[in-house]
Amino acid sequence: GIFTFRALPMSEAKYLESLFAQAPELGESINKVQDYHRRRLWHQLTTCLTELVNNPVAQAKLDLVGLYKNFIASFEAKLNQLTFVRIVVALSRQLKGEERIEFLKQISELPKVVLNSEAFVDIRSVLAELATVNGNTEYAKEVLNAAKTVLDKTAGADVSVYSNYFKAWAAFYKLQDEPEEFYKSALQYVAYTPLESLPKADVVGLAFDLGIAALIGGDIFNFGDLLEHPLMEALQGTESQWLAEVIYTFNRGQITKWKELQNTYADVLNKQQALLDKHELLDDKVAVMGLVEHVFNRAADDRNVPFSDIATACDRPLEKVEILVMRALSLGLIRGTIDEVDGIFSVTWVQPRILNKEQIAHLNQKLEAWSEKVKSAVRVMESGITTELVN
Repeated sequence: GIFTFRALPMSEAKYLESLFAQAPELGESINKVQDYHRRRLWHQLTTCLTELVNNPVAQAKLDLVGLYKNFIASFEAKLNQLTFVRIVVALSRQLKGEERIEFLKQISELPKVVLNSEAFVDIRSVLAELATVNGNTEYAKEVLNAAKTVLDKTAGADVSVYSNYFKAWAAFYKLQDEPEEFYKSALQYVAYTPLESLPKADVVGLAFDLGIAALIGGDIFNFGDLLEHPLMEALQGTESQWLAEVIYTFNRGQITKWKELQNTYADVLNKQQALLDKHELLDDKVAVMGLVEHVFNRAADDRNVPFSDIATACDRPLEKVEILVMRALSLGLIRGTIDEVDGIFSVTWVQPRILNKEQIAHLNQKLEAWSEKVKSAVRVMESGITTELVN
């Protein structure tokens, strides 16, 4: 014939035949695997193996770790290494706990995997996540730091590699109870991950975890990134819808509204231990945001803010206003000078942030008012020039 097929070694050929007996309904897939392997069509073989190991029937009926040892291992070096490690991760689901970690650890140290930066990072991200779930956070951090070193030197890695990498860091920081770091990693994870590729329950869970982290993270004051992400829409119509409302309230620095919400949602809020533990921080945080919003909303020529105005706007005793202003200054949310004698804060700068439609409308009004003042000044100058010419 036109094609000359390279015959499989007997053991491999017999092994593939044995798979037919185990799962006859997968016959077509197994035939393709056999055919592509004979013809050394590695790309097509990789695609076919990916489908096979992710097939629920194969997961239930075949010994997929055996498939690796008896078949895939003989040509693993010829495959795209990123796709290869993902095939192995998928088939390793048949192993549990420490056994799965040990198996993937061996794969992660294969020479071709180590030399391929994407494969190196990807399998270590999976290993770290599994180790975290297993409670071995020390090993998880060590593995993730090794992945970070390689990823930092890699240009143009596949988006899915970044997705798995940040997912692993997020899982690690969640278990370590580090809300600020979790927030950063989880936001990066959703930036690299199409939400439609995740189960709805995972999206809602992720939105919830991010929302709680945004509230209790001591240094998180910019909620715009989160509120603008489609992820938060996942909370609408769920029992966690209240969380989106709370974050929106914090973003606007609406202190009175926050007090109202604490009454409205008392039952659900009291079940959130993380929020109960940080109640004082939450009150301080919404007050800081209230100050930022108050300063932002003032006219451009009205930047000397009396402490009494801040006390009213932020629902703070007059003697606590200076501490509040200093907190906002130390966080880099605003810049300016404090006049302790006259009790005035002179604003020079407010941190840029993502605005919602209401805030943009308000900004538009301020720009229109400023535009009118400029036109008025021009008219005054022009009339002065005209008068001088006449005289």
